[in-house]
Amino acid sequence: ALRVVLCLVAATGCLLLLAMGACAHLGTFVQTFQRGLQTGFTVEIESRNYGLGQDPQEKKSLYERSQATLKILHHFPGVKSATSMGTSYLDTLISPWGDKMRDPLFIKPTMIHVEPVKGRGVDLKKLQKQLHQEVPGAVVYDSHPWKTKLLDHTWTMLLLILSFGGLICFVAIGTIVFAAHASLLIHDHVVHVLRLIGATDRYISKRFEKYALFLALKGSLLATLLAGGTFWIIVGAPTQKIMSSQAVATWAVLIVCPLIMVLFTLLCVRISISWTLVKERV
Repeated sequence: ALRVVLCLVAATGCLLLLAMGACAHLGTFVQTFQRGLQTGFTVEIESRNYGLGQDPQEKKSLYERSQATLKILHHFPGVKSATSMGTSYLDTLISPWGDKMRDPLFIKPTMIHVEPVKGRGVDLKKLQKQLHQEVPGAVVYDSHPWKTKLLDHTWTMLLLILSFGGLICFVAIGTIVFAAHASLLIHDHVVHVLRLIGATDRYISKRFEKYALFLALKGSLLATLLAGGTFWIIVGAPTQKIMSSQAVATWAVLIVCPLIMVLFTLLCVRISISWTLVKERV
């Protein structure tokens, strides 16, 4: 019976960690994606060499076209500022699946964030036409039409995952509380003897709390190992030199969630056992 309970706790705990890891990964992705895109629009300078391989001429051409684009943007009516986002921004967006794009030999496109003057609009069609004539490969992207929809869908997914994780947490804690209560019923005669010799309810409760702590700790350890293996496959090893913010947040879940689950389980068991013992006295 103990093995069955441990397996149930480990399985539900693993599902909980995976759900919370998905929340952390998705949340940090959205935060990174919004960085520099709160207002305004972006201009992308596309590379004409999409294969792997260092091309000094193409790299120089991309830099010159980026500088030409920044010069046009700084003098365009309605533009307050134009800032190059750099290649690191792209690396965080495509992590952890875009390993090839993180290759230093891969010539990445340049993205420029443009912030308009407050209260004034920018004629994007006119800007695109001018860039098309003077800077080959420059494309204007207005993120506002689809950014709101993307964020709405993302928040919906986060709420669904959190609800799923909360339900799993309830099941895991309920399993441990049920096991502690079953142990209390099985050892009812021992509890009766302890009361006859003057043991307090708090002393008796502590014995069952230790049992619940053992289940919670061992189940959380097994769940952490299972979830850690899954995270290792999906987001990569935690010892790699370059870790994205998504990977850091996902691995942090393995430390935070089991501790919270154990503490919350102990609180629930203490309240439940103490209430049962008081009720039996009455």
